[in-house]
This record gives sequence, structure tokens and C-alpha cells, in this order.
Amino acid sequence: MRSEHNIEHEIDVARHDLEDNLSELKASVREKLDIKGRLQRDFDRRLFLASQQWRRLTLAVRERPALAIGALAGMLGVTTLALVAYARR
Repeated sequence: MRSEHNIEHEIDVARHDLEDNLSELKASVREKLDIKGRLQRDFDRRLFLASQQWRRLTLAVRERPALAIGALAGMLGVTTLALVAYARR
């Protein structure tokens, strides 16, 4: 049979474990509910990716302007055809 001292020790250990788990849960919930921070991090990440893409695009246009003009003309042509087809429906 367990002594009263052992039972008190087990209760104390269990209480500390519960407090630690509760602290971790509170931190996790705060992090999940930090919508402004999450949005800011997501916005910053997307802005960084967009700036990288823009740099790559401008470099490609500088290296091959004729190809870029041809690609743009092709996109405009396809868009025009799509709009005409949509308007005829």
C-alpha cells in the first residue's frame, strides 16, 4: 500500500505536469489566435515571393526582349479570342 507521503508526491508531480501542459496549451492557443501576426507573416512571405518573381521576370525581359514581346502578344491574342468567344455565348 502506498504511503501518504508517496500519494502527496504523486499528486504534486501530477499538478506540475498539468500546469506545464496548460502553459503549453495556452501558448499554442495564443499562437493560433494571433491572426494579425499570422496574416503579417503570410503577407511578408508572399511579398517576398512576388518580388523574387518580379526580379526573374525583369531579368528575362532584359535578356530576351523579342521573346517577351512575342509572349505578351500571344497572351493578348488568346485573351481576345476568349473574350470574343464568351461574348458570342
